[in-house]
Amino acid sequence: MTVIPFGWRLALHALCCISIVGAAGTARATEAPATPAAYSIWVSNETTGEVLIIEEPEHRIVTRISVGPRPRGVTYAAGQVFVAVTGSPSAAPNVDTSTLPPADKTADGIVVIDATSREITRVLRVASDPEIIAVNHTASELYVASEDTGQVIAADPRTGRIIAHVNVGAEPEGAALSPNGRLALTASEAEGTVSFIDTKRHRVLSTLKVGQRPRGVCFSKDGRRAYVAVESSGTVVALDVLTRRVLMTRTLGEGARPMTVVPSPDDARVYVSTGRGKTVMALNAADLAIQGSVDVGIRPWGIALSPDGRTLYAANGPSGTVSVIDTSHFTVTATITTGGQPWGAALVPGSPAVSSH
Repeated sequence: MTVIPFGWRLALHALCCISIVGAAGTARATEAPATPAAYSIWVSNETTGEVLIIEEPEHRIVTRISVGPRPRGVTYAAGQVFVAVTGSPSAAPNVDTSTLPPADKTADGIVVIDATSREITRVLRVASDPEIIAVNHTASELYVASEDTGQVIAADPRTGRIIAHVNVGAEPEGAALSPNGRLALTASEAEGTVSFIDTKRHRVLSTLKVGQRPRGVCFSKDGRRAYVAVESSGTVVALDVLTRRVLMTRTLGEGARPMTVVPSPDDARVYVSTGRGKTVMALNAADLAIQGSVDVGIRPWGIALSPDGRTLYAANGPSGTVSVIDTSHFTVTATITTGGQPWGAALVPGSPAVSSH
């Protein structure tokens, strides 16, 4: 495997002149798979400042791309991968912020990577302390949870133009877009709420109480439901999107601290990482009953699902691993060592093998 340097100093120099930074460096794979991959899993590594590309079905890390400090949220849309990086120091919940080192606001940004060439194309300076990103299918609009401003920022990722600032409550974390792109959903950790945002008018339609410290959010594939992982309450909450009401709440059991939720392709299941609970669970979407649970490592956070729904990937922070889970039997079939602390995970459709340079 190869470490790919990124000219971070050039990007910071360009920041003085323009809010969108051009490709300050290149990232190329120098070890290519022999045949085109079915798909790849892109994993952000918070402590190493990299995005790792795992080619499937070989479970092989083929590229490491240096993107900047503390990469966390990572998502794919329209041939591009978007990664949130931040100069804010890492902190445990309820920590005294006066004891932390100062934040480097010049490092905050959304790194955009071409999924085929695997080169960084630009860095968008659109939000302070970005964490989780939602991007529409055409990659013409993105929504970023800005944790230290209490806002969701809507921006055009092609130009870096900020479209709107939407106040959603203190410490917003999760962000998701409905399948038709008409609604955005975000969670406020500090206030225990989720907000539905009209993406045409960029205003909050309603705010719901869901529990203590909500984190990840997602929409079902058909757009009729939304799901919220509520960390400190140890619950997953299902919402009715049409009426914007809480449908049901499921407590996951002692020790579970839900972080990320994703639906299965057929909307029959919801998968959730449990953070300090050290497991990934499968819930029946109809009633949120627990259908399966498997131990994966210390503090699983980001999870991604294969296109056919048969394989689930979990990024296990302090364990420095990614677990590969068979969703039929709900067992771990492989463990990929990444080092550092993997945080987010996103599936990228298969593309021609990258030639060596």
